[in-house]
Amino acid sequence: MIAKKISTTAFYAELMNHECCLDLIEQLLNSLLTKLIDSCLEVRTLCIRGLGNISSLGKDQVQKQSTTILSAMMAGLDDKNDLNDEISLESMNGLTKIIALIDENNVRPILINILLRIRPCFEKEKAEIRASSYLLFGELARFGQGPSKEPYLEQIHSNFVSFILHLNEQDEIVKKACKFVLRQVGPLIKSDNINMLFQNSLLENKSLHYGEFINDLSKLIVNEFPEKVSFYIMNSVSNFKSEWTQVRSNSVLFAGYLLGHLEKEKQTQLSKEHITNALIKLLKEDQSPIVRQKAAEAISLLADF
Repeated sequence: MIAKKISTTAFYAELMNHECCLDLIEQLLNSLLTKLIDSCLEVRTLCIRGLGNISSLGKDQVQKQSTTILSAMMAGLDDKNDLNDEISLESMNGLTKIIALIDENNVRPILINILLRIRPCFEKEKAEIRASSYLLFGELARFGQGPSKEPYLEQIHSNFVSFILHLNEQDEIVKKACKFVLRQVGPLIKSDNINMLFQNSLLENKSLHYGEFINDLSKLIVNEFPEKVSFYIMNSVSNFKSEWTQVRSNSVLFAGYLLGHLEKEKQTQLSKEHITNALIKLLKEDQSPIVRQKAAEAISLLADF
């Protein structure tokens, strides 16, 4: 019985990828929506996939069904029995495809909700989940110029450190996703110099010298976003405890360069003791020689701190 439900739902989901008569589309859509409350997780996952496949039918169909589809995708992100994030992954992939085709006024009421829901996915163990969440954040940048500009900009700054740290992590698909999101948000952050750095340095198939990039970016941040420096540094420090060696290493480097480029009179705004103690602890106790080396490099940048 379960196998039959799964195969039927998979068939319906795939049919949504093909041009059908309007009556059949409505029937398929209603059937998939009904199955969203099925007790079988695989059935629910396939339903979300099928609803995302409506993007294949073009903008008019997506726009017509946007409210229903968006609600279903949001429900998918909240599935409490989705322990391996299978439905979350399909929901984010579906949202990425749908959002590319719908108008801003359909997304505006739930924009912040989407951004807050996907934020925990930036640190998930599965690389596919991390990459998908970054890609979705970047796709939402198309609404960053309209009435949703200010709330989206606020979320850029709230998640900026995560984008920067995972730009140089171990999984290639996540690196590419972070390059994409930074290129997308670059024009929205109110800094021509930082945007130019992103557009020139973060091309998808261009290799990145991460140390040089972080040094250049830190100089620009200190000059152009002085009010954000403390926030970025403390966010970096919180990543000193990341489970990923590379992210810990990146966070140390980013914090070190930001501190090193900060003018002396502005250093008084920071909790010097907390930051230096955190760096010294990494230098003494971190299991990774790479992280200890980066901690030593960061400390060497603090001659005037």
